[in-house]
Amino acid sequence: MRIVRGFVALSIALLSFSAATAGTSFDVSVLWRPQWDDDTQVYLHASNVAYPAPREYVQEIFYEMPYPDRDYPVLAFIAHHADVDIRVVWSYRQQRYSWFEVMAHYGVRPDALFCELPRAPGPPYGKAWGHWRKHHNRMKPRYVNDDDVRYWVGIRTVSAYSGLSVTTAWERHEAGERIPHIAGVHYRASEEGRNARNAVGKNPHDKGNDKGNGKGNGKGNGKGNGKGNGKGNGKN
Repeated sequence: MRIVRGFVALSIALLSFSAATAGTSFDVSVLWRPQWDDDTQVYLHASNVAYPAPREYVQEIFYEMPYPDRDYPVLAFIAHHADVDIRVVWSYRQQRYSWFEVMAHYGVRPDALFCELPRAPGPPYGKAWGHWRKHHNRMKPRYVNDDDVRYWVGIRTVSAYSGLSVTTAWERHEAGERIPHIAGVHYRASEEGRNARNAVGKNPHDKGNDKGNGKGNGKGNGKGNGKGNGKGNGKN
């Protein structure tokens, strides 16, 4: 009986550990060089462009996040608006404070997160937004959960990254477009994204363009890689 109980306890512990570690499926390098056709990687890259932090600081804490695709953009957003070392903000978050409490602690006001819209957001994000509309910077933390903060940071991030207005970014999401996809569309249309695509060859989703691509790849890749790598290394 004790053996069975011990086995069950060990199994639960291993499952818990696996769930925590499985969340980190990204290398920190995607913040600077995402895979061009991976929207989630591009969204992380977008957060780093919109709210940059020193690479050496980010490397210290990135792998401590079970789910960096959900929480790194929020961390970067708060550190940027508070003008505080990103490692310090993460240390405070690890003391089991909600993201909204972390914002309040470092003086990032709700007005930096929420925005005026032509209509209320669909559920489940309308409740927190409605409370903000009534109270603005006086709203209480209990009305905002972590998913609310992640959602609004996402809207703010793709707006800052793509140049879209916050309202336009929000409307595209309301129409069914995922936040990372909005970032991905902008990235692939940009010079940086085109260079990244050329670096790995033809887009496997393109059909019917074999002749044109075959003719232009030699010249296009040589020019694209030379310019892309030079620019990338300069940023790093």
